[in-house]
Amino acid sequence: LPVNCKKVNIYLFKNNEFDKLILLKENTDNDGFEIVDIPDLGTNIRARIMVKAVDHIFFDVSDKTFRIIDARSSGVNFGVTPNVINLCLPQLAEIKLKSCSYGNYKGNLNLFIESGLPQGSTYRFEKSGISESEETKLVIDVNNLTSKSTLNLVIGAITPEGDTLRDNLVINAINNDFSDQALLTPQNGSVSVIETPVFRWKKSFNSTVYNFEIATSPVFGNTIVYSQSNITVDTLLLPVLLKESKIYYWRVIPINDCGLGSSTLTYALQTVNKTCVDQAYTGNSIGLFSNKTHSVKIPVNFNGIISDINLNNVEVDADAINATKLFLVSPSGKRVNLFNMQCGVLLDFRCHFDDEAPIPIKCPPIAWARMRPFEPLARFKGESLQGNWAFEVVTTTAFRDGLIRNFTLQYCADLKVTNPFSAINEPLRLNIGESKGIPNSLLLSQDTDNSPSELVYTVVHAPASGNLLLEGNPLNIGSTFSQKDIDDNKLSYQNTGNSSLIDGFYYTVNDGANGWYGVSFFTIYVGAVATKDVNEKQSFEIYPNPGSGLFHIILNDSHFSDAKVFITSISGKSLIQTDLKSLHLLQLDFSMLNDGVYLVTLVNKNSSITKKLILRRN
Repeated sequence: LPVNCKKVNIYLFKNNEFDKLILLKENTDNDGFEIVDIPDLGTNIRARIMVKAVDHIFFDVSDKTFRIIDARSSGVNFGVTPNVINLCLPQLAEIKLKSCSYGNYKGNLNLFIESGLPQGSTYRFEKSGISESEETKLVIDVNNLTSKSTLNLVIGAITPEGDTLRDNLVINAINNDFSDQALLTPQNGSVSVIETPVFRWKKSFNSTVYNFEIATSPVFGNTIVYSQSNITVDTLLLPVLLKESKIYYWRVIPINDCGLGSSTLTYALQTVNKTCVDQAYTGNSIGLFSNKTHSVKIPVNFNGIISDINLNNVEVDADAINATKLFLVSPSGKRVNLFNMQCGVLLDFRCHFDDEAPIPIKCPPIAWARMRPFEPLARFKGESLQGNWAFEVVTTTAFRDGLIRNFTLQYCADLKVTNPFSAINEPLRLNIGESKGIPNSLLLSQDTDNSPSELVYTVVHAPASGNLLLEGNPLNIGSTFSQKDIDDNKLSYQNTGNSSLIDGFYYTVNDGANGWYGVSFFTIYVGAVATKDVNEKQSFEIYPNPGSGLFHIILNDSHFSDAKVFITSISGKSLIQTDLKSLHLLQLDFSMLNDGVYLVTLVNKNSSITKKLILRRN
């Protein structure tokens, strides 16, 4: 049934006897497949099939009748249902098998899988032999598969006469392991990001599409400022304008035929630190005529140097725009051509001009599209703001008429900020099931112009095997605490697991004055890993080191073969996270990072080890 029901009843009725339904199958899965026994109703009988939902009134009836005739001989049929299944690993495939006899046939069938089962996969029949009219179940385990696969199996049944009956089974095995996905750019902890950034990520082999989310809090939810669903590529050009001097959190969520997967790690960024002033035109509408230059002055009294300038809310009636040029003129007389008659015979401007806009000039320039101007407004960068600015509309002889209705001059100046920094980030060590405080001797952030109470931590990812507590109260994603809380011994961790492991939490730190750093990871060793040291022979090598961009992680033995690899800055900022996945050689590309010293940490369930990596291009 094409409606949302899980179970159906299947009926047969003769001719048009809708009121005399014969039940063939009760409360079976609504999967489009079923093997049923047709009762002996006589010969040359016309009938139809009805499928009716168990839990509501919807039903469907076959469009045409079919004939039931007497068998001319004896025999047996065999089949599987369903013939096609989508299997979401690690689930097991469960398939019904049924035999149906006709005439006076008697005899048992021996069941087997003839072909198509991958090496290492297992199966079992509830009954390996069934009678001529019996049903059983086949359970198949294909969890040894590491990626999505389509399996074409042939299920066989051998009759007492030695004949083999066959039916086909297609299993679309869908793997929900998305650990090969990763966020790429903007890098975690990026600063001075433009207001319309391009986001890139590494796709997972097991994903079909992605959902993208960017928010002002790692909680996401109602703090999301933009989201987009069903993205098939690995890049998104943000179509909205982010606010300047603000921290944002972004992630992507993989989707395949089994539904939503686990999201990537949340990355954080901060847009460019600047302060902006919007100065709107407040005069009356000004008429436009053919073959003239029309100039509207805006006096700016702010005495500063331009770092960014935009012309927003441009509302100009123009017949037609292909006979129109738009200019912005600075007090020094420098002119920037915003629009240069690019479009055809179209009317009116309803748009914004911004160098950081996601698109070039769009025709028609309406619907308040934010567009990059014909010439860059960056030509004004470094000039003095103070004085009379002018918005010019230049028309040709082909122009008919129009009006300058509105526009807003937005000018910005850079803000000088001092960022906080990670002074200490050392692991907490405790026993299984223990609670322990996190003192400032293990976690300490500092700032040259802010006090400990002004340095605020935001939890980006909470511990997986315990609770992060502030004065005994649990902290979740999006919760905050201050450096003063740590100094006053108010922060603690409570382990709720029953095994040795490495736990921890991700966080950002901001000072309330546009300074921040993140996202960083605080490590918590629980149980045996808290005291186990790693021998140098159980180590790894980094080659080349120093290097100019491409590095290789080489394992000395298998101790860390299934470890996670964390790349952090010297201040503790998390930059890259990946898995070794039983590899003894891992290649890392640092070409998008700045020269400097980085920390490479290998972590498995029993231990961890860190080495320094030096990126130097000269």
